[in-house]
Amino acid sequence: MQLVMVLYYILVFSWILPSGSVLGVPVKTVLFLLTAIAFVICIIAKRMPFKVSLGIKILIPVILLLLIWTVISYLNGFDETIKNELKSFVSLLSVIVITDLLYTNGFFKDRLNQLKVLIYASVILFVVVRVAAEILYCIGVMPEAYAFFICNDVLDSELLTLSMDLGPFNYCRFTLPNDQIPLILLAFDMVSRKRKIPTRIVMIVLSAAYVMIVYSRIIIVQFALVLLLSFIIANIRYKKTTFIKVLWIIVVVIVAGACVLVFVGGATSNGMLSNIRQMIVSRFTSTADASDSIRTDQEKYLTEGIKESPLIGHGLGSYVLEYTRSDIAKETYELQYLSFVFQFGIVGFILTIIGMIVSFFTMVLKASTNKIVVVATLFCFAMWAVKPFFNPQFLTSTSGMVIVMIYLCALIMSKEKDIENWNMKKEKEKLNG
Repeated sequence: MQLVMVLYYILVFSWILPSGSVLGVPVKTVLFLLTAIAFVICIIAKRMPFKVSLGIKILIPVILLLLIWTVISYLNGFDETIKNELKSFVSLLSVIVITDLLYTNGFFKDRLNQLKVLIYASVILFVVVRVAAEILYCIGVMPEAYAFFICNDVLDSELLTLSMDLGPFNYCRFTLPNDQIPLILLAFDMVSRKRKIPTRIVMIVLSAAYVMIVYSRIIIVQFALVLLLSFIIANIRYKKTTFIKVLWIIVVVIVAGACVLVFVGGATSNGMLSNIRQMIVSRFTSTADASDSIRTDQEKYLTEGIKESPLIGHGLGSYVLEYTRSDIAKETYELQYLSFVFQFGIVGFILTIIGMIVSFFTMVLKASTNKIVVVATLFCFAMWAVKPFFNPQFLTSTSGMVIVMIYLCALIMSKEKDIENWNMKKEKEKLNG
């Protein structure tokens, strides 16, 4: 059992790899296979009763249904992309299934503290490296080409960058597929845990720096919602405390900063404030973002394709012949949910994609045994579920890792809240006794 968990710890830590591979070696896949084999051997050798959760039971018929749409795709002539799409489904499901099986069969017993240390260490390392890389770029030590080399050639991942002149220095946006994961831990920590005010301030400042490096609209919105959610819950739980006062100060500072950028930055035609204002306006103005026009085109072509076969679609891995997003992965589109309707039809979309989402939701909700933790779980799950409306990240190992992180954070924080509630109960009994 110890070997199984050591392999699983490394698997969880591997989320920091954007694509799950290094120099062409599928590290995450290898770790999953080793963990799964060790798990099976341990179950058989120790004659442990094999348990399956409701989430897995929901997932089994969904996986079988994918075979039907595989046949439909083959009959429609999309056999070249079937393999890629099936690999994508495996990448998504593998880490989620092994996590749920390990928890359901008791492998996490007395090991949640180790998982907590691992998750916090990996997130802190990831954020610090990203912030350090941005600082090195701003001072001219690390050129943009070097970042591309590390991400594209070493980590086998797609790096999105956007350079901007802020006056005294150049700023560059670095965006990777796994950028959402640190905000999951932040959400659970801000909502569920009691921390000292200086610690919370450091977390917020470091997270804000990280968010501005990523500079993705959905990441910025997610960060803002995390602060809002923690602010609301803190008001309910702590009422008139110093923490609330600090949160109010943060809100006032943010609003004041926004006003300075809008009015002072808008009144000047050059300078750093004006550049920052223009950077923010251009990021949130859809007409200035080329990716939005691409999504508009995709919506047009995909909708026309859906009309041709609205109920059962064109098959797993199918794509619009007249419009592809990529020559390497023709079946992927920014409007991923809409592309799934194109592939599976309305019936197939409900049975497969919605079925998977229900399965994942059942798993993470099972892990949440405290009301406050449930709030954080629902929030993080909703943010994960929203992304495929804008980005093709549903069928990736990173997407699976997001669900795993929500799952593990829910387990860890629920245990902490249970211990906290038990200690409070004992203290009340002593006072009353």
